[in-house]
Amino acid sequence: MVSGRVPNKPEDASFKVQIVNNAIYVLDGPSPDNNIVQTIYKGEVYTIVEVRNNYGRLKSGAGWINLKYTSRL
Repeated sequence: MVSGRVPNKPEDASFKVQIVNNAIYVLDGPSPDNNIVQTIYKGEVYTIVEVRNNYGRLKSGAGWINLKYTSRL
């Protein structure tokens, strides 16, 4: 068995982020190839419950956001 980090393994997470870009898309999966389900805006705060590929899953269940456009609170 090879030890080390498993690629694309979900990370345990539960934290708040604030949107720092003017607007970002909420997607139906943790990848830019997924469908857009809504738009969220700068200054809004959300709780992230799971992280995959630098995308955070919103606690509300609305979808996933790219965490590079957020600031962790």
